[in-house]
Amino acid sequence: MTVSFDENRWKHLAYLAKQLEGADSPERRGEVLLRCARDVLSFEHACLVAIGKREEELRDPNRNRLPFFEFIALQKNPVAVDDALDSGLELPEEIATWRYPALLFIPLWSGPEALGVLALGASRHREFSEEDQHLLHAMTPLLTHVLEKDLREQDRVRLARQGRL
Repeated sequence: MTVSFDENRWKHLAYLAKQLEGADSPERRGEVLLRCARDVLSFEHACLVAIGKREEELRDPNRNRLPFFEFIALQKNPVAVDDALDSGLELPEEIATWRYPALLFIPLWSGPEALGVLALGASRHREFSEEDQHLLHAMTPLLTHVLEKDLREQDRVRLARQGRL
């Protein structure tokens, strides 16, 4: 059986690295990444939530309750919710106003650190196709690299302000 792929989606993904080179701030890189995630994966809305915590911190038994995105990050694999409007799921403020039935959450890890979660929303229920899986697999390292770079830069700026660098 031959699987057909949408050439335009792959071209858009291939152009992502060049677009990121031209983005001169974390905000601009975030905009580029989110636009690409929406276009390449065919979702209408996207949000990137930074976490920046090590796994042992997230799994600390002394914590009472994990925030939503930290819980999602610990799953380490994409989490799809097909009936978000009917599920009674309590969504965090970053996506609370989304009125999408189909949600996809993609944890982004670098070694033992949960960098963040990419949240995607679609107005219609949809199957996550084989092509979507391949595109996601190809896009995740780029997302992870950019988020890690931006988190490290934020750490350097914060430490410099505190006079620790």
